[in-house]
Amino acid sequence: MNYRPNIEAVNWYLYNVHILLPSTYKFIIIGVSPCQEVINNAKKFSNVEITGFVDDPYKILQECAVVVAPMQTGGGIQNKVLESMALGQINILTTKAATPIYGATNGIHFLVENDPHLMADLIIDILNNRDKYVHIGNNARQLIKLKYTWKQYEQRLISMLTT
Repeated sequence: MNYRPNIEAVNWYLYNVHILLPSTYKFIIIGVSPCQEVINNAKKFSNVEITGFVDDPYKILQECAVVVAPMQTGGGIQNKVLESMALGQINILTTKAATPIYGATNGIHFLVENDPHLMADLIIDILNNRDKYVHIGNNARQLIKLKYTWKQYEQRLISMLTT
C-alpha cells in the first residue's frame, strides 16, 4: 500500500464512496507497507481497518461481502482482483481496473462503476441482496479457471514463440 496508484485508489474510495455508506459497513484495506498518507486517511473513519502484511489475505477476501478495486491511475492487471475473482468474490471495479482483464465482461464476471454515488448504491444493494449477485462471483471463478491459470499462460507463450 505504498504504490501511488493504490494510494490514489484508496483515497478516492474513502472520500468519494465510503463517506456515502452507512457507518456499519466496514472497509478493509489489504496491503503490505501502508504509507503514512493511507494510515492518516483511514484513521479519519471508525469503520476502516488497515491490515498491513497478513500471512493469508485469502481468509479476509473470502469473508468479504464485496471486493472493491477503485483504481484511478496506473495500468495493467491488478493481481488482487484476479485473486478475489478466483475465490468467487463479487468485485466492483472502476474501468481502469477492469479493462486489462482479458475475456471478462461487465455484469457477468464483475461489476464496473466509476461514479461514486452509483458505486455506493451498488455496494448497498449487494450487501442487502447478495443472492442477486452471487452469479457474478461464480462466473468470475470460472473465467479465472479458463483463462488465468499458469497452464493457460504457458500455452499462450508457447503459441507466441512458435508462430
